[in-house]
Amino acid sequence: MLRDMEGLHHAAAWGTLIHMSTDALPSALPPWAATIPMDAGRALQLIRTQFPHRGWTTIAPLGEGWDCTVFRVEEAWAFRFPRREPALPCVERELIVLPALAPLLPFSIPVPEYQGVATPLFPYRFWGSRIIEGRELALADLDSRERATCAEELGAAVRELHACRLPDALREVLPVDPNRRGDPRVRSENLLPLAARLAPLLPPVTADALAALSREAADTRLPSREAVMLHGDLHLRHVLVQEHGSLAGIIDWGDCCLGPRSIDLSIAYSAFPREARDIFFAAYGAHLDPAEACHAMTLAAHLAALLADSALERNDSLQLEAQVTALIRVGDAFREQ
Repeated sequence: MLRDMEGLHHAAAWGTLIHMSTDALPSALPPWAATIPMDAGRALQLIRTQFPHRGWTTIAPLGEGWDCTVFRVEEAWAFRFPRREPALPCVERELIVLPALAPLLPFSIPVPEYQGVATPLFPYRFWGSRIIEGRELALADLDSRERATCAEELGAAVRELHACRLPDALREVLPVDPNRRGDPRVRSENLLPLAARLAPLLPPVTADALAALSREAADTRLPSREAVMLHGDLHLRHVLVQEHGSLAGIIDWGDCCLGPRSIDLSIAYSAFPREARDIFFAAYGAHLDPAEACHAMTLAAHLAALLADSALERNDSLQLEAQVTALIRVGDAFREQ
């Protein structure tokens, strides 16, 4: 584990990898398709080989995202293994950034306490952190009061993230919007075909609103603002909540970077209806200007559409319902403005 800022200066020397865009590594497969297989038995073998002093014996699947397969070890630890090659820059970025970022934030994020090295058995790095117990916001059945609680706590958390004063060494390691999520025109182009494919699942007014949003985003230019510290991929699956809507933590920081604040603020449109969204922005301490709001809504719709498309292919009905609901919220927000 990197324990001081010297590690960050050393990391800058090989920072090319962690500055790579995960969108820049081409593949004919869907972006969520695994190309690096991993199961519980193999994961436990790798963990026990590299950390034999712990004597761990129990392991179970914990979750699976686009980038990593995650296992629960001894009920207390979460070990993340890359599941596709475009995720490798994300893993490296988390290993460098999270230990330095965690002390700057007042909410829970995973911190790599066990760092696996590449070996002939598994030629990629992996890592383990203490588990953050919680339920994905996407799958949390919150009533209006609980969702308001979540909105307030999440808005405050994003405010602190964007306002945190980064050491120069950490700022040097972080790329600036490597996936071009800060360009509304790029997301507009990607949103149109996704929205068209999902149109049969959406109310007609939502499909029409998303098409209109995409057209507006194509002509949108963001105002010039200072780049802030971003999670970079803040959507419903990466926010964990406790009972009654309290924020448990934010996970999956592989796309963390510097960039425009509206990238992270897209979560306000996918996660919350109007009243809760107003609570979110009040806790954040600022509202977006029209161009930023258009960008945030476009990115929110694009991420939700990607996640819905993935859920559809994997026959994940719960996740599909959550992402369709997110798209409806974005459509409503666009029509209400």
